Amino acid sequence: YELDNVFSFNTNSGSETSAYDFMYFALKISTLVIIVFSIFMAANIFASEHDSGTIKLLLMRPFKRHKIVSGKLLATLFFSTIFLLFSTLISFIIGACVYTLPSTPILVVFNASNAFKIHPALLMIIFVFFTLLEIIFYCILSSALCTLFKSYAGAITISFVTYFITIAMNIGFGNSLWYSYSPFVNINLFKFFGNGFITNQNSVLSSFFSTPMLGNMDYFVSLGITAGLMAFLLAITYVIFKRRDY
Repeated sequence: YELDNVFSFNTNSGSETSAYDFMYFALKISTLVIIVFSIFMAANIFASEHDSGTIKLLLMRPFKRHKIVSGKLLATLFFSTIFLLFSTLISFIIGACVYTLPSTPILVVFNASNAFKIHPALLMIIFVFFTLLEIIFYCILSSALCTLFKSYAGAITISFVTYFITIAMNIGFGNSLWYSYSPFVNINLFKFFGNGFITNQNSVLSSFFSTPMLGNMDYFVSLGITAGLMAFLLAITYVIFKRRDY
């Protein structure tokens, strides 16, 4: 009764549902929708211009190709961020109207080694930040795939197949230690704040919206894998767009 648990998809942080529990649940679902939207938007911004032929008109303008890529990528990130912030605000308003706003501190066990207390509002801000990082990763991934495939239909199909394969792998291999070396299981860094320890990975619904926490995983290793993969995908996007003959 003195300390609450970390937010989880299928478990209340305290003895009853709070506004922050509702926010976490709603934002996990919203994140799925935002990522799908980001894939559509990246395909529309990058790949659709190949089908319509407007990419040639754009490249005739006196702009460097890396600036064109940056503009397209920033446009995708901007609208995805706006949708996340809008979802955060709406879920907070609804949660505050329906449930209580608790002030009981939450016990966080960071990276399975450091325990400390934190206000639930601050922990929610941390969760939104890492959710934004996850959305940015998929924006970069879809942009890289859309640069590789000139066809709009092909780009959007490959992007969706890649995304839903990662979800299927989370469900199917969530209890296998070797799966911790897969790059996609390391993207969600919020689980290192104790969320992964109380999430029931035996639940298919929970596995659908949450990446598993395995015994041999480490926060800093996952952060390095995520940052390295994002840098690699960005490099692919810029290099291919710059060197491709349109």
